[in-house]
Amino acid sequence: MCTVAQPDPVAMGTATPVSAPTKPEHWRPSHVGRVAIHGYFSEETRRELKLLAVRQDRTVEDLLGEAVADLLRKYAAPRTDGCRRAITTSAR
Repeated sequence: MCTVAQPDPVAMGTATPVSAPTKPEHWRPSHVGRVAIHGYFSEETRRELKLLAVRQDRTVEDLLGEAVADLLRKYAAPRTDGCRRAITTSAR
């Protein structure tokens, strides 16, 4: 007759749990403290925005930050620190 070794219940109850992997640093440091805001636009709008960014030697994100800041200013929404930062960076 064949016998199968059974696990020791005492050893199982006192086993050290495997720790969860440590959380790595943010993989994109420039995104720390920021959130993504999304929208769907036509392919033509995307192409024009990218061309404008190239002509202005700026990023699309920078141009969108300026546009959002202008929109908030237009409707007299109170400006937050993030909005001030968008205005400052878009002035480059």
